[in-house]
Amino acid sequence: MAGSQVMIGTTEAGMQFMDDLLPDTGEPRTFPVDYSQFVELGSGVRLGQGWLRCTWHWDVLTETERNTLYAYAGTVYVKTLGNNGTYTTYTALMVWPEKEPEHFADRVLDLTIEFRQMVAV
Repeated sequence: MAGSQVMIGTTEAGMQFMDDLLPDTGEPRTFPVDYSQFVELGSGVRLGQGWLRCTWHWDVLTETERNTLYAYAGTVYVKTLGNNGTYTTYTALMVWPEKEPEHFADRVLDLTIEFRQMVAV
């Protein structure tokens, strides 16, 4: 393992560290959200409902790195940072952006992928 703790794989045993999978770019910035939706109550309190979700963001990826990640779209295992500051392994649905960000000179700029229906393993 290099410096990364974030992992992805199609099986739990086959998970790879992002530093190994994307050696030039490495670990994404992670943005965990404890609920998939919020309901505003009459009192003004927001009530979280639904499943865990998380996004991973890279400022710049090569086209090759983009293609490597795209191959995982669908049901995956991920180890990612949670709101509590710890890394946890989940099963999740990896959702590719509906509209891809700009591709420029063999680079993909500002790519954000989303993980939905996250369940701790």
